[in-house]
Amino acid sequence: MTQALPQGRLYESQKLALWYFWVALALFGAQVLFGLLAAWQYLDPNFLHGKLNFMTNRMLHINAMVVWLLLGFMGGVYWFLPLELGREVVGIRLARFAFFTLIAAVGIVVLVYLLVQYGPGNAFTLWFITEGREYIEAPRWQT
Repeated sequence: MTQALPQGRLYESQKLALWYFWVALALFGAQVLFGLLAAWQYLDPNFLHGKLNFMTNRMLHINAMVVWLLLGFMGGVYWFLPLELGREVVGIRLARFAFFTLIAAVGIVVLVYLLVQYGPGNAFTLWFITEGREYIEAPRWQT
């Protein structure tokens, strides 16, 4: 027989789900911001010319949507699964590690989009060029 938590207490997986929801909310804000910037650049091509490329804005706008939806769904699973099971999810420490790994990977990819997409290719940028691939394009990792 399963035992429910006292009223007002959360399972550890539900606390992790809140982290997912907060990051998803922040990414939704980033999606809106980059979408507005891209819309403004579409209407006035000289806006942020040479500082932030329209295609980078558009790419970040679309990718932010894909990632915040993914994080929201993952958070939903961590929120509802212990309620359905009536007990804590197994491997919550591994789930936290996966969360922080995913957030670090997304952060690195966004920084690469914003900082490394300009200039000539060299041995350093070989690792960070996306080659125009869209929809969660990550830097290529090859030797």
